[in-house]
Amino acid sequence: TPSVNFSDLEKKYFQNPASDSIFDFLVSTLVDALHNVDQSRRPDILELMLEAIPTRDIADLAVCFQSHLISLMTEQLEKLTKGDLQSNPRLGRNVVRFSSTIVDHLYHGGLPTGETMLLEFFCDFLCKLEADIPVTQTLHDHCAVELFPPLFNCVGLVTLYFFAKPNSTVADRIAITKKIVEKDTIIIGPNNNDPTFLACLTHHLYRFLLDDNQDLREGAMEVWKRLLMSKNEQIREFLLFKNPKGELLDLFSDGFDKLMSANFNDFFFWV
Repeated sequence: TPSVNFSDLEKKYFQNPASDSIFDFLVSTLVDALHNVDQSRRPDILELMLEAIPTRDIADLAVCFQSHLISLMTEQLEKLTKGDLQSNPRLGRNVVRFSSTIVDHLYHGGLPTGETMLLEFFCDFLCKLEADIPVTQTLHDHCAVELFPPLFNCVGLVTLYFFAKPNSTVADRIAITKKIVEKDTIIIGPNNNDPTFLACLTHHLYRFLLDDNQDLREGAMEVWKRLLMSKNEQIREFLLFKNPKGELLDLFSDGFDKLMSANFNDFFFWV
């Protein structure tokens, strides 16, 4: 993580005419590789570029360089359409590999403060693809079958990063609950059914229900409500467990079902 102000570094080194020309070249090279190079059979060109900054340079500058390059590349990917991906299967595979690379980079500390940018990118990109691919056709669309699961996996990983990142604050947790509500059709929508993601998400949300911060409690309740509305059967499974006596406890009936009302007070008193 940079030890100095990240935005100041970016303005000083990477937002000037000379740097713009260099980054334009790097981005155009990456875009060309996404379209034309089978990266599954050779080193990932993005990874090579991310590590290209000389090791003698300060760590802060290296992280800033990597973040700026990834930010510019996500802008290019947002321009892709379903037609682009359908006409070039290699492009689709490379987009998936690129997405996995930048999420790995996030978890390794190479994108400080970049989780919001990445979540916005993945949500907007998937929203665009979903608009081109009706849900009723998804299972019959080769492009969607290959792209949707790994890209929704990236959405889940970035979402969970808000909870797992070093020095995560209450403000971070409130921000992600609001973002989940704002982007609920993607983050917890009908095409995102990864049971591991949902289990991890509900684990965090359950803890937040008893947090001292009212905004966090209410944010968690709102997400729980939307999960129960969109994925009732899956979520109810998480609310069933056996106590030490072997008795089955159902936390939904006369419990979490109270969240379905307009007022959360009854649920809060029950908790």
